[in-house]
Amino acid sequence: MTELSDLHNLQLAIEMEQDSSQHPDECTGPEPLTPMTDKWPEPPEPTETPLPPPKQVWGPGLPILTAEAAVTTRYNQGKPQLSYILEFGRALDLVAGVMERGAMKYDRKNWQLGGENMSLESILDSVMRHLKASLSGEVFDRDMKTDHLANAACGILFALYHHGMRPKGE
Repeated sequence: MTELSDLHNLQLAIEMEQDSSQHPDECTGPEPLTPMTDKWPEPPEPTETPLPPPKQVWGPGLPILTAEAAVTTRYNQGKPQLSYILEFGRALDLVAGVMERGAMKYDRKNWQLGGENMSLESILDSVMRHLKASLSGEVFDRDMKTDHLANAACGILFALYHHGMRPKGE
């Protein structure tokens, strides 16, 4: 078995040598290793290369502009900056924990179904119970095993989802 692999390796070496002799201008392999020195090699001299011409930016109905002249227009004034929510990382983790426990107990989107269990009074009663428990020193809800304040925050979000910004009488 060893003789066959030696023969195969010898054949490959001969083929590589023949191939490299047919193409002398091509790179035949890595440069030989040089001994390490205490000094870094000198960097190559900088050469000035001209910058490519600016790319053209255009689209249907838009004038042709250079990339330097193109300016993005945004109409975000007066709109909520939702990235502020990300500043509440730990609090959002706790609220997500309440949502996960609720999904295990009821169903993932059960809270979106509405109905009389999601009336504003029912939601706020639950929020107030969690706030009262938190104010009395109880940290975790015995039933859900989640933080009372996170449960209250979740309830406020439910109230906003179902009842926020509604005209009176609806």
